[in-house]
Amino acid sequence: MSTAKDSFVEVAAGATVFKEGDSGGDMFIIESGQIDIVRKARGDEPVATLGPGDFFGEMAILEDQPRFAGAVAKTNARLLRIERSAFADVLKQNVEIGVRIMRKLAARHRRAEQRAQEALTELARMKSAAPAAPPARDAAKPKADAKAEAPRAPPNVPRFLSGPGASNTFGQTLDMSKVSGWARRPGRRGISLLNRR
Repeated sequence: MSTAKDSFVEVAAGATVFKEGDSGGDMFIIESGQIDIVRKARGDEPVATLGPGDFFGEMAILEDQPRFAGAVAKTNARLLRIERSAFADVLKQNVEIGVRIMRKLAARHRRAEQRAQEALTELARMKSAAPAAPPARDAAKPKADAKAEAPRAPPNVPRFLSGPGASNTFGQTLDMSKVSGWARRPGRRGISLLNRR
């Protein structure tokens, strides 16, 4: 990559622009080339591939948090770097940049809501397709037979995930899952589903 004071940065294919968890003081707008957005939890599969006119790294500027994802050049790329200290001035000088950022963020939010709704629909489908729970164990049954017993059915999905009024936002659903004991949020960026069998 070019030196830190350049407004434009040239990135070779395969080069890392920044890593997940890095502190972030700048965002980038792609002038040419393609950038893969990657998460460690997703392995080698990119979360998204961005092209000319797209931007990335804005979350670190807007939230003053470590990078939520990494960015790797898929092809040779030329990027406009906007530092946090210059962000407000850039928006004042070019309102169109601010409008484009808001449109892209709104579209990303809409896609995330759609994916959350699809996940809730799939949970409801799985709930309706789940077999009934096996009868309770007989106390007189020998322990050797316990190993041969069929595994228990998956737990019922909480009502707020699939019943009437399941139009919660993804964040509300995660928070309710945490309160009800269905999930744990060990950090601001993660969630662990708990096995409630």
